[in-house]
Amino acid sequence: MVIALVLQIMINVSLFVLQQSQDSSRFKIDPARGIIQVASPLYLDTGNYNLTVVATDNGAPPLSAEALVYVDMMRNENAPVFATNYTRNISEYASIGQHVVTVSASDADPVTSPSGQLTYELVDGPTQGAAGYFSLSEGRSEGVISVNRSLRDFPSSNMYFRVRASDRGVPSKSDTAYVNVRYVYCSSMIIPRLGLFVITIYILLNCDDGFRA
Repeated sequence: MVIALVLQIMINVSLFVLQQSQDSSRFKIDPARGIIQVASPLYLDTGNYNLTVVATDNGAPPLSAEALVYVDMMRNENAPVFATNYTRNISEYASIGQHVVTVSASDADPVTSPSGQLTYELVDGPTQGAAGYFSLSEGRSEGVISVNRSLRDFPSSNMYFRVRASDRGVPSKSDTAYVNVRYVYCSSMIIPRLGLFVITIYILLNCDDGFRA
């Protein structure tokens, strides 16, 4: 897919024309302003384009000059792909800002091209409202999901939401993965029923504010 091409040749002339060629049939030029635009779809083409613009003035006799225009195609051939969905266990007392999981997608387009550069965002669902309890910050090639409000305020301990990876190509392509965060209850209501040794082991395994796959 080609990003819109608009070229303005700043010369005081009366006429601009594209020299006829196989490539020029894909484009058109405003004869008075020298603005080159796409004339037909380019998404099925595989190459780049070389155009020749001829500018003619109003002199007597009229004089003309040529300029070469190179059109470099920017294609978005591949969509991002997540290799997996994500599941994490977490303490109900997890602190705000605590890391949950790092997500990452891949894209077969070159990373030097916008089509190979990814952005990440959280998307609500299937558990309504769950995504609002988390934030996402972007690294160079991944998204880092963290807690951004108390999980104890959520009515369920099983939280499902999605993360979307989108490239910067035109048009943009994307993929989504599911994130399942399950928080473990550490309520003091159960502690009187447990022996000291059992309490200690329970806290170490489940109530350390850590996340476990």
